[in-house]
Amino acid sequence: MLAEEGLVRREPRHGTSVTGRIVQIPMNQAVPPEAGSEAGVAPRVVITELERQLVDCPPVVRERLETPDLQVWMLEHLVVFDGRPISLRVTYCRESAQPDALVDHFGDLAAAFMAVHDEVMGDCSTTIEAIPCGAAASETLAVEAGSPILLQELLLRDRGGTAREVSYTHFRGDCVALSADLVSACPRDLKPCHEGA
Repeated sequence: MLAEEGLVRREPRHGTSVTGRIVQIPMNQAVPPEAGSEAGVAPRVVITELERQLVDCPPVVRERLETPDLQVWMLEHLVVFDGRPISLRVTYCRESAQPDALVDHFGDLAAAFMAVHDEVMGDCSTTIEAIPCGAAASETLAVEAGSPILLQELLLRDRGGTAREVSYTHFRGDCVALSADLVSACPRDLKPCHEGA
């Protein structure tokens, strides 16, 4: 099964060798937690800005940001981890944003939000779906067109509830897993049904 997933390679007389590994990324971040590098060592993560410009606000972005703005900032970033492209992220921000601050805080969502929007981050909501990779993204991510990828929409609001930013990240399905720490919605003092019955 691991060989079918491309994580190991089996060859007669050579045995089994590891060819790749799954990179685990928290759902509310853009890069793996182990992205930092030591002094004098090449960084494990390289983030390249592919595009940054004011664009006419697409209808879906206008709806998600709940804005009448005619233009929004559109930023596109490629994330490479250990020499392998792992994600392509397209971010849309309100026209009042300071987009040049994003790449300096790319791995820290709250710090990036403060730098870009000059506001404290409030709610964050996300939706993730598996889709076939389109031709343009497949070339950038170095996968075949039609390969399964994970598409994450991340909507960020300030503490006042105003939607400030929405991003769409294409994660390679063959090497990325998204993780989350969930907090139970149950009251802590809730007792099992059999107690007190």
